Amino acid sequence: MSEIKQRRQEISCQIGKTAIAIIYQANLNYSQRLAASYFFSIYVCIGQKRSTVKQVVTNLESYNSFDFCTVVAVTASDSAPLQFLAPYTGCCAGEFFRGRKLHAVVFYDDLSKQAVATNVIIIKKTSLGS
Repeated sequence: MSEIKQRRQEISCQIGKTAIAIIYQANLNYSQRLAASYFFSIYVCIGQKRSTVKQVVTNLESYNSFDFCTVVAVTASDSAPLQFLAPYTGCCAGEFFRGRKLHAVVFYDDLSKQAVATNVIIIKKTSLGS
């Protein structure tokens, strides 16, 4: 059985947006090693539990994906301004690779948490009378 099919079977029990991103990054890592081409991935985790972030990082480490992968993690316990800025941080990382004429893809895991953080910031700002 090919290595890619094994990865799909290992993660298939938890099919969701995060699992699809991990499968993509694992397959990308495997194909890049064969083709010697470079395609970077950035995984932006917004407002998730620390245990969820750790599980994602552990999965990516098990596939040796960190040669071509960057993780931006802002957990649920972090402040609203940090959760608001996390997607922009991932975008800046993508711009870094684009500026060097390399290819990159950015995965945003739960932008709805960023929307909640935006509302919290707006509510705090209006309650202060600004």
